[in-house]
Amino acid sequence: MNNNFTMTNDYILFLLPVDARTIKEIINEKLDMLEYQDSYIYHEYPDKNELLRTLEEIYSSPIFPTSHASLRDLAHTMLVYEILDRRNRYFNIISNFEE
Repeated sequence: MNNNFTMTNDYILFLLPVDARTIKEIINEKLDMLEYQDSYIYHEYPDKNELLRTLEEIYSSPIFPTSHASLRDLAHTMLVYEILDRRNRYFNIISNFEE
């Protein structure tokens, strides 16, 4: 990835509201720990209970902004989209190796 692309992405992420940036940081840290081959995030049908457990861990983070329902909904949405993004990257890498 070139440096200009990374700087542009960092800038675009900076445009997020502060609470959303904080939530994204928590989500990224949590999902980084879940990036291993047999992780539920890579299952064909990820387990909903595992997802909810991950969300609870995110909500209980000491830096999670507040307990407002709207921020919890935002975190849920951001988590699902981040899982989708990581799954797409993972399966693209796998398919490139299989060719």
